[in-house]
Amino acid sequence: MPTSTSCEGISRRRCPVEGSEPAGRILLLPARRVLIVGATGVLRPAALSCLARGWAVTAVARTPAGLALLVAEAGPRITPVPLDVYDEHAVGAALREAFDDALLYLAAGDDDAENSAADRLQSRVRGTTVRILTSRWTPSAELPAGRWPAARRRVHLLLGEHRDQTTGDARWHTPPEVSAAAISVLDSGSDSILGTPIRSAGKGPVR
Repeated sequence: MPTSTSCEGISRRRCPVEGSEPAGRILLLPARRVLIVGATGVLRPAALSCLARGWAVTAVARTPAGLALLVAEAGPRITPVPLDVYDEHAVGAALREAFDDALLYLAAGDDDAENSAADRLQSRVRGTTVRILTSRWTPSAELPAGRWPAARRRVHLLLGEHRDQTTGDARWHTPPEVSAAAISVLDSGSDSILGTPIRSAGKGPVR
């Protein structure tokens, strides 16, 4: 039996298919490439979790300083991309490669801007795109569930609130909680709601 070796940035799979490779031979394949938008904020823990799975991460955020800190912590498998994802031309210039999957946190506070950005980003993804929706997207009598933007190979995580069962106190979910839920949605390929849905009375991006 071959001896396994530790390989950075690649996946290892056994291929017992007759006629292709000898049974039990380890094939070294390129790492799964994941695009993460919001990688220095809400989805920072998700970026680190993806790296722990052996995936290669392209981290997108507006602030170069935040990306530099992430790279310093995470190492060379993080590709930092400082980018305004609402700028169509900037996205086209900065993201030319194809990704296996994506996690998108968009919070512009404008439906059309967010939907257009999600479509542009997903056009670079050949697998599953998880879009995290802020509480502004919570269905209501006036805004039914059909308002959620539908797209092939896209699933959604709607952010609600965490309510303490004893005291009744409510709070927003933390970045580690949101990130863990986003990765769970990516694994399952199904829409999900984190916590208790809530409709905010305020304006602008909410969580």
